[in-house]
Amino acid sequence: MTIWVHLMKVLLLRLVKKDTDDKREVIDWRQFDRPAYKSLTGHRLSLLQEQWTNYDDLEVDCMVSELCNIINECVVEVANTKVISVHSKPWISRDIADLLKHVRKQKKKCRLRKSRANVQEYKKIQVEVTDRTKVAENEWWLAV
Repeated sequence: MTIWVHLMKVLLLRLVKKDTDDKREVIDWRQFDRPAYKSLTGHRLSLLQEQWTNYDDLEVDCMVSELCNIINECVVEVANTKVISVHSKPWISRDIADLLKHVRKQKKKCRLRKSRANVQEYKKIQVEVTDRTKVAENEWWLAV
């Protein structure tokens, strides 16, 4: 009996932890203002270069950390953020959503009137939607 209670507690803890990690804040790279980032980093990096030329004995690790900090600060200042969930699929556009809706209708039609023509049409549309979704997902990840 105690093993089952322990098992239920572990499962409950896993479910609670999973619910809290559903949403996260990420940078919206599609809306990123690249010209503003370029001007801001250009100014800040020129100031950093002037500091480095004034000092004779600088450590490479210190220089790398300063450079990374400035780049990260510029990204944080310029970038817009958005909240996404674990289940978000931002690559699904309006066109793909319409195709998915058409697949669901065709599936219902195929289920109610199961003929060879309906099954072939359903399979053809399903393959097309799968291919377009994969292409859109790959393009989205490459753009980010």
